[in-house]
Amino acid sequence: MKQEPQQRKEAGGVKAFKDALKTTAFLLKVAMVLLLFAFLFSNVKNLEQYEKAVVLRFGVQKGSPISEPGLHFAWPYPIDQVIIVPAGRTQSLSSNSFMFQETRTDKINEFLKPGVDGYLLTADGNILHCESTLKYQVEDIEKFIFSSAKKIDGKDGMKKILRSLLDNSVLKASAKLSLNEALDNKELVADSKLILQKSITELELGVRVELLDLKIMVPKQVEASRLDVKNAEQDAARLKSESESYRSKSVDDAESAAGRVRDNADVWAAGLLSRSEADLNTLKKLIVRYRKNPQQIKEMLLRDTMVEVIPKLEEVFLFDSNKQRELRLTIPRKTKRKKEEKEK
Repeated sequence: MKQEPQQRKEAGGVKAFKDALKTTAFLLKVAMVLLLFAFLFSNVKNLEQYEKAVVLRFGVQKGSPISEPGLHFAWPYPIDQVIIVPAGRTQSLSSNSFMFQETRTDKINEFLKPGVDGYLLTADGNILHCESTLKYQVEDIEKFIFSSAKKIDGKDGMKKILRSLLDNSVLKASAKLSLNEALDNKELVADSKLILQKSITELELGVRVELLDLKIMVPKQVEASRLDVKNAEQDAARLKSESESYRSKSVDDAESAAGRVRDNADVWAAGLLSRSEADLNTLKKLIVRYRKNPQQIKEMLLRDTMVEVIPKLEEVFLFDSNKQRELRLTIPRKTKRKKEEKEK
């Protein structure tokens, strides 16, 4: 009687164990199927608008680069390898190779430390600091991916080589310019960009330089002196401008005054010539009339003279030679004449 329940109990345990094995086997099959699907679709990539991709099959490029956005299927690694590059988007990198070392305090070191503080040398032997930023775009995706520089320097090889080329181009460009030319920045940026793009083309990196920004500054040790020089140059330029303006105004005033004098002289000369010609014509007419009737001309000239003289007289004396009489007439015109003189 006791053995029968024990046998039933053991039979029930075996059945439960078998059921557990079946469930586990089923779950393992499902997991294997899911893993298989995950493995098969592990290289399915979704490309954005600005991305391009290259598919490598056993390390060899398969077909041309993919540029259409959306989902793209590739066999799982190690059969296929998909390399995605943001070729349609501008990328950037910066370099502080020529900057001084930042300190935790505001204290400025008396000297720059070689090997610690970075700097540029100009053609006239001056020192500059430079912080550079490069913006570039992938122009040839195949050259960009398979360039020898990237293979040598590993995963971040392209950025390393671009940063190295950037520093080299800025260094070469600054060595050709004087301090003032480098601080002007335009020529330094143009020369650096030209040298950089030439180096990229020679190495076939498949990259096009979009923008190069250089932040130039003088060392902090000489910044105050440089500011004094700049202020002095500005004062000199201002004084030169003011002196040039004063000279120009003085010349204009002198030329204007000389022009007025010449105009007045021309008017006076023209008036004098006209009056002289009129007097000459009048004199010629009088000579002709005088020769015809001298007495009439004398009386006419006398009347004209009296007309001019009498208004200016204060006293008039009349003599009668026959009766030996003298008549003195006072003309009260002095006050009026003085008033006219004052008005003039």
